[in-house]
Amino acid sequence: MVASILQEIDHHDIISFDIFDTLIVRPYVKPTDAFLYIERITGLKKFARKRKLAERKARLNMTEGEITYSDIYKNLSKKYQVAYDTEIELEKRISLRNEEIYQVYQYALEKKKRIIFISDMY
Repeated sequence: MVASILQEIDHHDIISFDIFDTLIVRPYVKPTDAFLYIERITGLKKFARKRKLAERKARLNMTEGEITYSDIYKNLSKKYQVAYDTEIELEKRISLRNEEIYQVYQYALEKKKRIIFISDMY
């Protein structure tokens, strides 16, 4: 797979990378599995379900742009606010560089391509 991507880079001036779940990966099957882990370590019953609903609500209320963690947590009751710092810290701790895609990124740098990073992550 990497070899075919490297060949493709040679044919383009601008290369874009999605950041989360492409350049940076997390050890969960689904990104929302992190909410179940937070629920378990904090003891906040129903946190995972409430957190998903809060994100959905934040997205519905957003008129343009991407939502933020603050936007999401505004839709959670005070009981769940303590999970805010836990979620941010967890994302920092569990996020890992995707080594295969990092090779692609390094190749694009070597070839002096213009590189753009994109994300749909809040």
